[in-house]
Amino acid sequence: MNRKLILGALIGATAVVALPQAANAATCTYDGATKRMDVRYSAGESSVTIKPSNTLLFSDGGLLRSCFDPATGKAATGANTVRLTVKAVSGTGPQTQKTILDETSASLIDQSRALDMFVLTGTNDRFVLKKGARNDSVRLTDGLGPEIDLDYNNENDVHMTTSNTSVEVDGGAGNDLIDALGVRFYNTDQVGEAGNDVLVGGAKKDGLFGSFGDDVLFSDGDPGQVDIVQGGDGTDRGKVDFSFDLFSQIERFDL
Repeated sequence: MNRKLILGALIGATAVVALPQAANAATCTYDGATKRMDVRYSAGESSVTIKPSNTLLFSDGGLLRSCFDPATGKAATGANTVRLTVKAVSGTGPQTQKTILDETSASLIDQSRALDMFVLTGTNDRFVLKKGARNDSVRLTDGLGPEIDLDYNNENDVHMTTSNTSVEVDGGAGNDLIDALGVRFYNTDQVGEAGNDVLVGGAKKDGLFGSFGDDVLFSDGDPGQVDIVQGGDGTDRGKVDFSFDLFSQIERFDL
């Protein structure tokens, strides 16, 4: 092969590897020895996305990138990682941040059930779970903060450390169960999207949105909490607090 072509290919590959991260973007380190991936918000950054794929991707500005071990060059994957931590930027005080776990293509625990995700971003933050086109069951409960069981097997997979936050779950296509009955200390928003979904609220303020399909929506009914319960297309069934909740597009009520 022509030496100029070989040299050009090497220069091109080097340029890709050395591509700088965007300004005000998250940073990531992976340690293959401890099997830990650590993502940190940058100053002024309001949102970070984690997306499981062939590797574990994180958002760097508007891009999704793999996270590499600087010593070995290996990328973090669901199979070789046991702890994924997302941290707030240090030294800037409280900031409002939204952490997104995008499971529209693959689940965080598809490759290994040993993988746990920790979101250590502080108060007044939001966690968003986006599910894909399959029948999903998700359970939300309380710990030090929100605890999320991604596949309803009584083992929590996502952990947060503050209750002064909110959790949103987008079910995606499929017949989904989103269960927040065990939640007492944080607000939830649940979106069924396409399919026949079951959405169960917690003790705080909830937004239950069935969207398409024949959905079942249960407000927890704690006195004084104003939940938003909205059916959508299809024949929807709901249990609401008639004195406090805001509800619409519910064809049948359970008393």
